[in-house]
Amino acid sequence: MKKIETKTDNLGTWFRLFIRLRSKLNPTIRPALRSDWFESEAEAKSQERKLVKELERQIHAKEHAGFSWGHIVEKWEQALLSGRESIRPIQPTTIQNYVNVLREYTGDWWKASASHITRADVRDLYLKLDGRGHSRSMQQTMRSALNGAFTWAIENRLIKGIYESPARNVALIGKKEEKMPEILTANQVRTLLKSARDLNHPWYPIWATALFTGMRQGELHALQWEQLDFENKLIYVSQSYDTKTRSVRPTTKGRWWRHVDMNPELEILLKELKLNSAGNKWVLPRIREWDKGSQARILRSFCVGIGIPSVKFHTLRACFATLLMQHGVAPAQVMAMGGWKDEKTMFIYIRRAGIEIRGATGCLRLMPAKEVGRVLELFKPT
Repeated sequence: MKKIETKTDNLGTWFRLFIRLRSKLNPTIRPALRSDWFESEAEAKSQERKLVKELERQIHAKEHAGFSWGHIVEKWEQALLSGRESIRPIQPTTIQNYVNVLREYTGDWWKASASHITRADVRDLYLKLDGRGHSRSMQQTMRSALNGAFTWAIENRLIKGIYESPARNVALIGKKEEKMPEILTANQVRTLLKSARDLNHPWYPIWATALFTGMRQGELHALQWEQLDFENKLIYVSQSYDTKTRSVRPTTKGRWWRHVDMNPELEILLKELKLNSAGNKWVLPRIREWDKGSQARILRSFCVGIGIPSVKFHTLRACFATLLMQHGVAPAQVMAMGGWKDEKTMFIYIRRAGIEIRGATGCLRLMPAKEVGRVLELFKPT
């Protein structure tokens, strides 16, 4: 773009040249310059070569630096949502969470060249998050988002001069503390289901199905009668419900379908629901709080009311895994039915079930025989 600008004052009319150039490689690079004021239009136009040369220098420098961090984040978001660029598919809600975190906490980087962001900048970012009281898990989310955006941009040649994410291998701030995962014992599960059934609680069939199948709440919400095979005692899990969009997605969270063995007790409940379905395609009841994503609050409140540990809805999935392994079901079978592919997650359940150390102390014989006999007598069934 090129034009002559004019102004008039007591001394006469003045002219200056305005030029804007656009990079052919990066359209967001659009530097502009103006010449000094001259008494004639010809003098102003004579500055064109000088201005163009300077603008080309600026464009070259910015092209070498690559795109801004803000541009990278926006393009990465578009690529993920398109579903074509990502090697490992990511759910839309997770994508939105990553992008929101980057927009909120990396605003200082937004206009800076992505290639100029260093490990020191990432370290300062973690320190800022820690100083604001955010947990290590928040830093982990940030690290995943940073690594994802940087890696994608490098692979697509949008960042020049660096070959790996500056967030890679930067230590998180604060000590890592492992917490015991929420879980219910078998007796507590029985108390939950018995109380819910006796009270004719509307969530009873939902909680029971969750505990007998390990299905995620979105998969349960989207479960239809056509997915149940009563003849072969199988449940086909292939879709899920998104509480944010309030719509059914034709895929599970993990993006793969699976089968779950239909427990005999669950089969009875499902057949009762079928008899009362009146042609409704949904297996489980439609509840307004469930549509809005309030399933955790409802369950926690009910648990407190009946005197068992307050747990979130997702804990029912963990109970499914833990109870099966405590009864000798192989972890590989549990992973297949629950749709887990992350062995780290499954190892947490293995530890919680205690199967890796069960019977390890049975070889110890330390108590006096008389004392052992007396204790066993007290526990003998009447």
